[in-house]
Amino acid sequence: MLTGTFTISALATIYLINLGHALEPAMYVAPVVIGGLLGTFFLFWHTKTEQIKTRLVHFNIVLKTIRDVNQLLTREKDRALLIRGICDILVKNRSYSNAWIVLKNKNGKWESFTDSGLVEVSNSLSDRITAGDLTACCKKALSQTEILLTDDPVRLCADCPLAESHVGRDALSRRLEYNGKIYGVMTLSISKELAADPEEQELVAEIADDIAYGLYNLEVRTDREQTEKELRISMDALGERIKELNCLFSFSRLVERRDITLNEILQGVLNLVAPAWQYPEITCVRLEVDQKEFTTDHFRETAWRLEKEIIVNNRQVGRITVCYLEEMPELDEGPFLHEERNLINALAERLGRIIERKESEAALLASENRFR
Repeated sequence: MLTGTFTISALATIYLINLGHALEPAMYVAPVVIGGLLGTFFLFWHTKTEQIKTRLVHFNIVLKTIRDVNQLLTREKDRALLIRGICDILVKNRSYSNAWIVLKNKNGKWESFTDSGLVEVSNSLSDRITAGDLTACCKKALSQTEILLTDDPVRLCADCPLAESHVGRDALSRRLEYNGKIYGVMTLSISKELAADPEEQELVAEIADDIAYGLYNLEVRTDREQTEKELRISMDALGERIKELNCLFSFSRLVERRDITLNEILQGVLNLVAPAWQYPEITCVRLEVDQKEFTTDHFRETAWRLEKEIIVNNRQVGRITVCYLEEMPELDEGPFLHEERNLINALAERLGRIIERKESEAALLASENRFR
């Protein structure tokens, strides 16, 4: 305003001197008024322009922060990495001095403390919070739905390890809640000017709500993936049980044939075993009965095998052996399932009864022939 007044007055004075007019004090009134008005208008315009520029910069930063947080919520599936990334974004984009988030586990216990911008006190505070000893701001934030403003943390939170990190700054805290479930608390160290700004508080509340919703989605996704995994395991197990039942059913139908010989039974059983195992393509089988040996193609005895003796009248007459040609992951008994052990035991037991029956039939036929 003074610049405008001086400029107008100086120009008017030069103009009047050139015209030859006598200079009088009254002649300066109009230039002063006009210069003052112009100066005032310029000052007002400049101030408003700077405010608009500042708000545009602030608005762009807000949009970038929300976008980065939402992108991370969509992309990241690991809960720990998600919270770490959010804290880093808040400190980097919004220029908060520090940001930290504490979370509960599914059982309601405080399990994690994640921060960005803290160095020396983070470990001690993490141990304190995970032990259930929450800071004052956490307790207050958990007891209310609105944003908690701590306007003098150094004085109000003297017992908190973070108090010194808030010198000259305030703190905003908000509980992370979605659909009635509280997941944790978020606290930000913020400048005093922004802390009292309703728009900034609204932004913090929106970010907290987004984080809570993201944690809810992550929990639902994790539960769904776990359910799908358990379902796949159950379906795989059911498939294995069906193969085992098919093996036993086919065995029963095989031995029901009246005209079938023992050798045909043994050869038939040999062909039924491999398809009933978990890895049929690498399964080979051997049957040994009374010095006779029956094997599948490319049989090779390996370290990965199941064996069961065939007993008839309390004496061992043979053995059934199932081998894998390649090393497979460890399960219940080496690479074999517990159910596969039960299956080979059942087959050996039934073969023993079949051999016993065939021997009895042969002995009865010989006795009849001698009688005739």
